[in-house]
Amino acid sequence: MDSDDGKTTSMDSDDELADYEFIDNDSDDSNDAASHRFQVSSNCPPTAATVSSALLLGICSLPDTIFRNAVDMALADSECNKHENSELRLSCFFNKAHDLLKLYDRVDVPPERLLFKIPSTWQGSSCFVPTNLEILNCPLFYVYRRHHNMFRQFSFSLCSKTRQVYMIRTMMKRTQELLVFLVLALFYKVTGMKRPCCKPQQPADCGSFCLSWRLAVEANNVRGWRTVPTQCFLYLQTYMTGGQYDRDVEFIVGEITSYVNGIVPSDDGKDEWILDVDDTCISNVYYYKGKRYGCDPYDPSAFRAWAMTGGCPAIPAMLGLFNKLVNSGFKVILLTGRNEETLGQVTIENLHNQGFLGYERLILRTAAYKGQSAVEYKSAIRKKLVEEGYRIWGNIGDQWSDLHGDYVGNRTFKLPNPMYFVP
Repeated sequence: MDSDDGKTTSMDSDDELADYEFIDNDSDDSNDAASHRFQVSSNCPPTAATVSSALLLGICSLPDTIFRNAVDMALADSECNKHENSELRLSCFFNKAHDLLKLYDRVDVPPERLLFKIPSTWQGSSCFVPTNLEILNCPLFYVYRRHHNMFRQFSFSLCSKTRQVYMIRTMMKRTQELLVFLVLALFYKVTGMKRPCCKPQQPADCGSFCLSWRLAVEANNVRGWRTVPTQCFLYLQTYMTGGQYDRDVEFIVGEITSYVNGIVPSDDGKDEWILDVDDTCISNVYYYKGKRYGCDPYDPSAFRAWAMTGGCPAIPAMLGLFNKLVNSGFKVILLTGRNEETLGQVTIENLHNQGFLGYERLILRTAAYKGQSAVEYKSAIRKKLVEEGYRIWGNIGDQWSDLHGDYVGNRTFKLPNPMYFVP
């Protein structure tokens, strides 16, 4: 502590600790509260004097000053721990704490904001156990120190017995969780049920499963699926809107462009490319956002209402490829399963509004093809085009049904679409 001349000197630990009194926080009047002496051992010294975290962060953000250095020193115990003598070690801790308190006084830090820290260990808790006091909870207590006719208020949590109770309760809770896990494991084993890979709100835990599922879908190894697995909702949301879908499309378009650059169209005007429309030229991702990106079953009425708005945006990379094909002299055929009678005009306007201009023909499903599968319908259309003399250099679609069947062309290119499946 400080001597009369202002110098810091070593103190007798028992005398210093005798200045501390315990005041119960539950008391209405701290001045009238009963005082309790502490049982303190020399191997449990206070480690630092500090203040609120906001003020500490403010001090530590300043350039190197005596205040910042004091904080750093107060939080470093190696200097004091090197003392083998317990009394010297305790004096060292007190001196460090008191030096920091003096600096806070100089900058007018209110003493009620100061916190006196003790080791957060079993040993630290046992250092400050008040005699004749039964502690069943973990309230906040105050330690006052008399010095120069002033009260320095510190606070700390005293939880000796509560710590034991807490640990027992924690062990019981974990034992209960383990028992529940074992019961569930036995249940799944007996019933043969598959455990869900994770909760929908934890996409990171489902990442491996959903990635594998999406790759299997794109490779056409999973067929006839009607909805996206519910646990993959957030995964697909991230994939479709987080940038990876766009990058995948751009990569595929890059491959298509390399292929196109190696073709020299003839002068007869019969070199042709076939492009699907929905989620190939224009996107329905905004509609499927409301359908949880395919986790909800397909609703033909709702999709028709969405298509009637004509609000499908262009897929940027595909719009660029479309323009390149047109400008390179290829005839572009847009082939869609949309109903010509109900969606014909709005589809034409939607495509034109999004910049798809100069295509050779837009072919929609007519009554003659009603009831046919997508493979049957598009195969029949492609057959007619070939019979008309067209050479199909490439065929692009987001569904395997766009690319299977007869007269598929020299090369087919599948764009990613894990939101729905068209047989």
